[in-house]
Amino acid sequence: MLKSLNKQFQGGVTSSGMTAGKKYVYLLLHLLQPLPYAALGEKAHHFMPVLRLDDVGAVIDSILVREERSTQRSKSPQQGEGHFLILLDSDSLDMEKAQRIVDVISAAIAVIAPEVLLDRDLKVVPIPVNLIFRDDSYYVVYKSHLLALDQVEPIWEYFDKVNLRLELFSGIMFPGHIHKEIWELLPVFMKRPSLGKAALLYLESLRAYPVALYAEECLQISLDQRPPSLRDQTSLENAFFQAFKAVEVLLGGSLPKDDNKLRRKLHDIGLNPNTKLFVNKALIDIIQEVEKERDKRAGHGTFHRKPFAFREVLESQQLARFMVTESLSRAR
Repeated sequence: MLKSLNKQFQGGVTSSGMTAGKKYVYLLLHLLQPLPYAALGEKAHHFMPVLRLDDVGAVIDSILVREERSTQRSKSPQQGEGHFLILLDSDSLDMEKAQRIVDVISAAIAVIAPEVLLDRDLKVVPIPVNLIFRDDSYYVVYKSHLLALDQVEPIWEYFDKVNLRLELFSGIMFPGHIHKEIWELLPVFMKRPSLGKAALLYLESLRAYPVALYAEECLQISLDQRPPSLRDQTSLENAFFQAFKAVEVLLGGSLPKDDNKLRRKLHDIGLNPNTKLFVNKALIDIIQEVEKERDKRAGHGTFHRKPFAFREVLESQQLARFMVTESLSRAR
């Protein structure tokens, strides 16, 4: 795949900014990477290694976004920003597959560092392959060529949700070892879609109300407190339900009421029902308690007058996180 792309790049940029065959690669926004040069006395490093996702026929490689220069003599990485590029086996435009890969990256980050995604989503935009070229061990694209894409058919429709001028250089930058952890998780999530979905549901729970991330602050106001504002009550309720959905996804849907069947489901995904968590309760007991609370509040046509306490949401989020991370460690 890379060899065939390299041949396409040799043609350079056309006046229209598009390729005759409409072949595309995909630029990942909001996830940056450190540039491959020594800075502030640190040891020099390289861009992230190429990641091959054979199950979906994709490669994640490095790309440098930089200002266009009149001379080709100086190509210092300091003059740009390090990004990630998704290359698919198919040359035709396939935003669905590209977005699936982005979702998997988001799921991995949700496990390792969910706080960085509380107020942002990773995005992907298609780029005609003739806008980029190979420079040493990474690809390069000029910023001016990217910013002109919102005026070019047929991909302008993907830019109504993306303001490249604002978003191109705004993103998360992890240390290299964190990037490696994320990359190691991607093949696992690709093979286990339910695990990725559960991780994203856990992230959505935190976005609604990140009690599990700020438990220490919550302790200062008592976890048994129930927020007085209707807005916070609604956010807590949404956080609780999203966390429990993550548990259900991991267990294959609605939970069996029979204790033995639930135990078997937990064993099937490699979890011990008797594992002690939190306040020394067994895993299966916590699941059943959270499910009971969910059922009590989810009755159709009823209004539960007693809003959620921070503690109830904290337990649901901690339960979801434990089951996602434990399932993930066993799947690896």
